[in-house]
Amino acid sequence: MLRLLALPFLLSMMLFSQAVYAQPGQMYDPKSVVTMQGRVESLETAAAQGRRGPGQMLRLQTAQGSVLVHLGPAEALAQQNFAPKVGDTLTITGAKLTTGQGPVILAAEVKAGDKTITLRDAQGRPIWQGQGMRGKARFSGPQGQPPAAPR
Repeated sequence: MLRLLALPFLLSMMLFSQAVYAQPGQMYDPKSVVTMQGRVESLETAAAQGRRGPGQMLRLQTAQGSVLVHLGPAEALAQQNFAPKVGDTLTITGAKLTTGQGPVILAAEVKAGDKTITLRDAQGRPIWQGQGMRGKARFSGPQGQPPAAPR
């Protein structure tokens, strides 16, 4: 019985995570941007997304409750030397969505201590969508410029 209940949940999470990474700017609404702080409860991996590899998510326990945070491809996080751990205190800025499974944040900026990484621009365009694979920068900021160094 538990398997029957878990299957729809897992399928919906896989489809949702694929939509988040396959059509990044379409789900990100700049009008719904929030900033929240909390402690990392768990780290999760979304299904592999083609060349970008698996997506990285985390569950953040905030004063308002638990929220799932979609960060982006694990490769993009590694490029910025960012590896969150369970127990870390983070400040997340991103677009808030409400799903059948509860609130979800599409992270644009993550601050851990004195380090800040940028994952999306103000319109929600992922910085990891660069110019391609032929020796050019894959991870780029606005107008094709490299992302800012972590602060």
